[in-house]
Amino acid sequence: MCFRPYKPGCDTDAVHRIWRETGWIEAGHEPHMDLFVDAGRSLVAEVAGEAECLVTTAAGVVRHLNVDLPMSCVTGVTTSRVARKQGLAGRLTAHLIAEDVADGALVSGLGMFEQGFYNRLGFGTGGYEHWLSFDPSQLTVDVRPRVPRRITTEDWQALHAGMLARRRGHGGVNLLPPQVTKAEMTWTSKGFGLGYADGPDSQLSHFFWGRAQGEYGPYGIIVL
Repeated sequence: MCFRPYKPGCDTDAVHRIWRETGWIEAGHEPHMDLFVDAGRSLVAEVAGEAECLVTTAAGVVRHLNVDLPMSCVTGVTTSRVARKQGLAGRLTAHLIAEDVADGALVSGLGMFEQGFYNRLGFGTGGYEHWLSFDPSQLTVDVRPRVPRRITTEDWQALHAGMLARRRGHGGVNLLPPQVTKAEMTWTSKGFGLGYADGPDSQLSHFFWGRAQGEYGPYGIIVL
């Protein structure tokens, strides 16, 4: 078995197959995946001459008190059906994190969905994500809002710049490659956004990106 950097073109069909087999993409989503993979560092494990395990990271920063620390964010760990239970995912992830550390990363993080697996690599449970649901009719803010700016997928660079400029507290994370933001936006089914450009040089200052379902919702907010 060979661990090596991902090769666009040569490995593209194989990594698409990996993500289809793991249920991460459906037909037509491949261009979004390519943006995501190309946004950072990617390693593959070869089995019988084919890429059968893919691990990706993206550079970022995490706020510790009042200081931003360079961070390696593990954005994807996937193994094809034929290569599972071989220890590839854990070894390849550890190898990629070590490369990022050698390049200056002081912190490594990920969105954990398999606690027992990632504990073996030294990760612990951080703050939980809280998903809140409410009926918009319950909002009783006595303010007449200004007309917002409509945001589309064509505004991905402006939205990314707004994300980097937003106020963050302790533990706040920014992923630096703009392709990550573009991939998240274009991947969103029925995506839409609204915002205000009150920042310097009319930069987006207050905004959200979300998705709609049906005439009456529900609406999901992905980026705020």
